[in-house]
Amino acid sequence: MRYLSMGEVVITLIIAGILILMAGLCYVFLIPYLKWRKERAMARLYRALVKSIDANQDYYWRDEWQSGEAEARAELAAGLGRTFHNAQDAIRWLKEGVK
Repeated sequence: MRYLSMGEVVITLIIAGILILMAGLCYVFLIPYLKWRKERAMARLYRALVKSIDANQDYYWRDEWQSGEAEARAELAAGLGRTFHNAQDAIRWLKEGVK
């Protein structure tokens, strides 16, 4: 069995350090970048599929907004909301609550 010389050990340690550094850089920079690229690609695909939706109303179909809509529907179903037939009734109700 042959022992490694000091130079071979140093070179091996340097290569191992470089590999560890590269893995760390991939974790810190490459993985978030790839996630960002995927999100952008999904957003582009989404916009291409729903071109009929006006760009000013695009926010409504996003996941965050839709989860809020679902929450509001659940609150209404549980009887926690209030429905009005016209704006005047809503304003009257708001003014009564302020008093």
